[in-house]
Amino acid sequence: MNILIKVIMVGVISVFLSSIIKKQHPEYALAINVGASVIILIFLSDFFTLVFDNINSIMEKSGINPDYIVTILKIIGIAYLSEYTSALFYDANESAMGKKVELAGKIIIFIITLPVINSLSELIVSIF
Repeated sequence: MNILIKVIMVGVISVFLSSIIKKQHPEYALAINVGASVIILIFLSDFFTLVFDNINSIMEKSGINPDYIVTILKIIGIAYLSEYTSALFYDANESAMGKKVELAGKIIIFIITLPVINSLSELIVSIF
């Protein structure tokens, strides 16, 4: 909960500062937003370790093929990263570039899932 309060405070302060500075120096407003985004990611970095430790524990206990878990983690990471980056482009009034980043993320996710789709189709064919 303490981390959430810090994240909210950084977000509120950055929005407040960037809205004041945007009128006179719009290029600095973007720098404030990017800096705030980096600070928020640093705050959340401890949670990334916790998530990966829990996923490793689940993977060891369940006997699920690690390749599938790695694929799922890659998909989640690409989705979050492309969304986060796209939001920064929207903040910079570069919505066209933001859309391109979103599209690139979706295409990469599709490419990463192809081996899983192939394995699933082979499994279905082998059953029938």
